[in-house]
Amino acid sequence: MNENRSFKAMYAAVALSVLLSVILLVFSCGFPRRLVGSMYEHDRPFIESAKKAAADGDFETVLSDMTEIVSSLENKKHLLMLFYDHNGVSDLTGEAKTALQIAQTGEASQFLETIGEMETVYEYLLHINDVSFSNII
Repeated sequence: MNENRSFKAMYAAVALSVLLSVILLVFSCGFPRRLVGSMYEHDRPFIESAKKAAADGDFETVLSDMTEIVSSLENKKHLLMLFYDHNGVSDLTGEAKTALQIAQTGEASQFLETIGEMETVYEYLLHINDVSFSNII
């Protein structure tokens, strides 16, 4: 009788560990993409506004928009580094900070180039974590 209880306890422990593994796998496949996606959706209006303002020569608006973007990225940087290569995250925050510095000089063409590079890094992070269960199985 004790052997039967021992077997049931071991079976329950194995089932629980498999369940937890599946939950962690699903979380690690979906959460990073959703995180970057929500960050990009938050920052996209500021990016578009900054690009339009730079083209119009309104660098006060550009500075305001870029300050919001840099702040947003800095707040989530450590969370992003849990799931993504640190270089990619550093590239994203670095491009945003560089764009902010360029905006302070009033160089529209350099600013537009740098913010375009920042968008490219965002797109890269959005698509780098495209994991599907068919790739795992």
